[in-house]
Amino acid sequence: MLQGAAVLFTVVGFGLVGDGTGTLSWTLNLADSDTPGVPILIEVVVYEADGKTPVAGALVEVYHSAHSAVPDTHEHHHEGVTRTNADGRFRIRSVRPGPFPDVGMPAHIHVIIEPPRGRKHFLELHFADDPNLTRAQVRRDKARGEFGYIRPLKKDENGLYRGCWKIRLDDVMTG
Repeated sequence: MLQGAAVLFTVVGFGLVGDGTGTLSWTLNLADSDTPGVPILIEVVVYEADGKTPVAGALVEVYHSAHSAVPDTHEHHHEGVTRTNADGRFRIRSVRPGPFPDVGMPAHIHVIIEPPRGRKHFLELHFADDPNLTRAQVRRDKARGEFGYIRPLKKDENGLYRGCWKIRLDDVMTG
């Protein structure tokens, strides 16, 4: 392995199978090039309650359904664990989760953030073009301003859909 190279893991549930170093990269790969669906790259910056101080070293659990979601199965086909870097950032490479049209639920990515000090924070990332988003969800999200959970994905020159989120820890549910 190259010195200083990002360590990538294969994830089984939330258990890590890696090189045994215990090091987590700030980039989490949940799908490979053979995975069916629309490829996405999600970049997230996690901030303290002040909205200015990045949260470094937070443990982040991520999971979502497959691109063709099946309601009521509660199966998460893409899941993994990462950490925020020194700038409070983490990145997810995956495929866009499928919507749940039969139950009217928008497609989403579950994120659980556990800062080095403090409680776990639970949230969902949503996509601005999702027809299952309600007006109430959009209105509540707009009130969060730059820290909203509904963001657009934009297609780059390589066909990868990219989105950026900013998370302020006082805005999310704790447990």
